Amino acid sequence: MWVRRTREREGKLPEVETRLFITSVPGGELSGEQLLTLVRGHWGIENGPNWTADVVLEEDTGSASLRGQAPVVLSWLRLLAYNLLALVRTHLPPKDGRLVSYARTQEVLYQGLLGLAVLPESLAVLA
Repeated sequence: MWVRRTREREGKLPEVETRLFITSVPGGELSGEQLLTLVRGHWGIENGPNWTADVVLEEDTGSASLRGQAPVVLSWLRLLAYNLLALVRTHLPPKDGRLVSYARTQEVLYQGLLGLAVLPESLAVLA
């Protein structure tokens, strides 16, 4: 849906802003007021939990990951994550004679990182 907002401030020209929102709700099921409630709910999230990342951590204007040694650290973390994924994948029992997919391996690893006891013996249970 497209939402057009006109902002009028005293002594300034009106500002017109058009935004596109994508929803899984089929067209015609909600009234205009209900659609605007969805939009306001979105901005409630943006102005609440995301405010810290956007304003305090300056995530929108310049990520801290782009300053100093952060790019090097992030590249190392990414490399470690890829290698951990490959290692876990080799310990999962094969499916139809082939290694488990990377997508399934990611799910198993994610569950493990959430706190499940993932040891080589218990990986078979998760797979």
